[in-house]
Amino acid sequence: LMTASPRIILAILISLVIAKPLEMKIFEKEIQSELVIMEQQIFSARENEVRSRFIPDQGRLKIEIAALKGEILEKTKRRDELDALAREEADGTGGSRRRNAGPIYKIKKADAAQAQRELTQLTELNTPIINDKLESLAKNDSTMNLEMASLKRQRIDGPAMRMEALDHLIAQSSAIWWANFFIVLLFIAIETAPVFVKLISPHGP
Repeated sequence: LMTASPRIILAILISLVIAKPLEMKIFEKEIQSELVIMEQQIFSARENEVRSRFIPDQGRLKIEIAALKGEILEKTKRRDELDALAREEADGTGGSRRRNAGPIYKIKKADAAQAQRELTQLTELNTPIINDKLESLAKNDSTMNLEMASLKRQRIDGPAMRMEALDHLIAQSSAIWWANFFIVLLFIAIETAPVFVKLISPHGP
């Protein structure tokens, strides 16, 4: 056995090397289907890589735009509330409950007018900034879409990728795993049979 062990090891090595192309040929259709899935996964990974470079900036711009619009909205609500209080004071439905445009009404009307001026100033200040950020957002989105459109599906059909696809199939399917195991076992048996036959044969000339 010690004398034959190098030959046995060599036979096993040869079996493993010979069995792999045969396995790839036997499972050719399954490998082809798996390659299509792998192509899609690679393409999706490249798309996600492109998105990951643009989405953070898009998110930041959207948050900033929402904050600027929120300031205008809050100021508009405050102006509307003060304006409503002034009207209620004038028609007697609120405040002092006296229907007249007295001093209290004038104070409330002045507060509403001040709120309107502040709203106008804030709108004039925020609107150009919002427009700039919307333009940057549109440009960012356009650049991302152009890069996404420029991506091309790469055809993968080389020996290395086919072997990787076979490994995926073996890991996913017990039937393919057993078939692969017995194919390797068959070649090992074929390659090592002459050695074992010699070992169990009687000595002769």
